[in-house]
Amino acid sequence: MTKQAVLSFILCSSGFEFARSLKVVFWSKRLDEVEHRNSAWYADFNDQKGRALSFGNHHSSKEAGYQGNDLATPRCMISATGTDGFGHQLESKLSCMAVAEDIGLDYIHVPFGSMEHGQNGSSLNEYLGLSTLHASWQPRFLREMRQVAWVGKCHGKSWLRDVANGKTCKRDGRTVYIGDNCWDYFYCNGAWPDQWLKVQPRVQQAFLDASKAYSVDDEGKNSTTTHVVLHVRRGDGIQLPLDYFERVINILARELQTDGTYAIFRVQTDGNKQDFKRFEERGVIVDDAASTSLETSVRRMVTADVFVASMSSLSLSAALINTGNVIYPGCASAKIGRRPLPSWRIQPCH
Repeated sequence: MTKQAVLSFILCSSGFEFARSLKVVFWSKRLDEVEHRNSAWYADFNDQKGRALSFGNHHSSKEAGYQGNDLATPRCMISATGTDGFGHQLESKLSCMAVAEDIGLDYIHVPFGSMEHGQNGSSLNEYLGLSTLHASWQPRFLREMRQVAWVGKCHGKSWLRDVANGKTCKRDGRTVYIGDNCWDYFYCNGAWPDQWLKVQPRVQQAFLDASKAYSVDDEGKNSTTTHVVLHVRRGDGIQLPLDYFERVINILARELQTDGTYAIFRVQTDGNKQDFKRFEERGVIVDDAASTSLETSVRRMVTADVFVASMSSLSLSAALINTGNVIYPGCASAKIGRRPLPSWRIQPCH
């Protein structure tokens, strides 16, 4: 066990101000230790850091002269769109927004449309507020579809590498290069986590403003209560055992519930509520899809004092936008190829 550190969180931004000191003892871990221990993929990544994976020179959109939605000076334009579930599509769009800013491209927001898992994509567009940050798709635009290297495949053929190096890109103010996601650059780029941290405050603020209608009592911050939200993924995809979440609850209960302070634990799940009886018996609130909307669930994950993530795109997206502290499964890097932010607490899966 490495040394313990007490983390406090203060967020103050235009239109949304709250200050909250969490009496939480977090295990601090060096990111490079986590990478080497958890994934051979990270060993491969570290071997490539010095060469930055041939993605060209990194610079922000601000440095390139980008002024919000101004398309007067044509630059290479990219976007992300797909038909997978909400979490997958949201993580994809967040990655392309960050990549565009990092290498000086224009991100064009394509609204959510059809989705798997029976979700209504069109109803989620205003809820997220992403369209307030970038120019949206226009009828005059032309689609240039591109294959993408899948997440973690840092040596795969990548259309973004060509675009980043000024190749195969029409800067005509009309052509938009579209892929399912920008994960190969987002998670492989040697500048991690800077490309996300540059856009994170704006994405957080846009989401908090746009989703106000789904704000919940849990957001009433005070010095004696810590709200812990656990996303327990069931259904399709990779799942963590329920024992994992019980261990996290036990650890946090010991850390947070001291004299004069206590924690409220809440599970957000797409699973069967009957499977969580032992959680409810110990006072954990369980919200399933039948009792809580997707919009309310995501708002809770993002605004939680402590968010305990699963191995899913929905968890990853909520964690990237989260305004508090995040606990991330240590086995996720090897299993799904995603990288944690350095500030996240890594919890062993076993």
